[in-house]
Amino acid sequence: MSAHEQLQLSWLRAFLAVHNKGSFTAAAAHVHRAQSRVSGQIAQLERHLGAQLFIRDTRPPVRLTEAGQDFLPYAQAVLQEVEAGVSAVASRDGVVRGRVRVASFPGAALVLAPLIKQFTARHPNARVELIDALGHSAEHFVLHNDVDLAVRATEPVRIAQTNLLGIAPLFREPITCLLPNDHPCANAPRVPPSVFTGESVIMTGQPDHETGHFSALLTGCGVRPAEEIVVGQPTTVAAMACAGLGLGILPALAARLLDTQGRVRLASIDGSEWVRSIVVVTHRARQYPHVVAAFVDALKACQPHPDLLQPDDAGISDRPEPYEGSLQQRVGLEQLPDL
Repeated sequence: MSAHEQLQLSWLRAFLAVHNKGSFTAAAAHVHRAQSRVSGQIAQLERHLGAQLFIRDTRPPVRLTEAGQDFLPYAQAVLQEVEAGVSAVASRDGVVRGRVRVASFPGAALVLAPLIKQFTARHPNARVELIDALGHSAEHFVLHNDVDLAVRATEPVRIAQTNLLGIAPLFREPITCLLPNDHPCANAPRVPPSVFTGESVIMTGQPDHETGHFSALLTGCGVRPAEEIVVGQPTTVAAMACAGLGLGILPALAARLLDTQGRVRLASIDGSEWVRSIVVVTHRARQYPHVVAAFVDALKACQPHPDLLQPDDAGISDRPEPYEGSLQQRVGLEQLPDL
């Protein structure tokens, strides 16, 4: 470590920008600096630490060395504590200001986007960054302090079990069935799980997992499809269902985002198990700034309009029943820790 240099916060910001964006070019654009300036800051940081932080002989994304991986959580913690301190002092006048970083699955954007607009309109000095995260990467981002909080589904309790995570319920999302127009049940507002018996069933999931959530639901209902086709994206489920390759299974928000041009119909699936809980995940060990706490409060108070949970062309006549009692009573998950 050089005795002639003081470690600069700008070096840490450059380090995290390169790590998060995957390249020096993208990092420079993110921090609004020339690429040569960012490269110089990384070089200064490496010289100060006496270790190389990035492997530079690969194509993007740039990868961290072992030293870089060791240094990463400390750099994140330093900047987060500084940001929280600045926010705490700045918020003494009652003005909510600062940045909130939210990881979420794409379907939740239907709920989050309007909320972000309302929140930033009410608090002009606040900024909310929305980051797409699939599967269990959402809580991974929270645990590693890449984001402040995450919105994700519990399917059913596969969320990472750790004392460092706080979990609070937000709302419940139905799971829907995609049916070809010529299917006997195409015009039905609801279908029984048995509709999948003997059919090719297309669903999202992780191909490397032996049993996914939707597959487990089918098994639990005693349904035996002809085959289960697991893909990575809801758009793939819709495209394959539109092509007549099978029946699709999708959460309601994902189905709501799709434009199938009338080639398939969407129906609710009978059974209370065909609904999943959407939760907010936070880090128990972090001291959150006021702006993050304010956004979490707004998020917990926000309930999606029932129409959002029903596809446009599903012909579904019933609406989700309003939930009574507290958020915790609705889903039965533990309460979010005090922020």
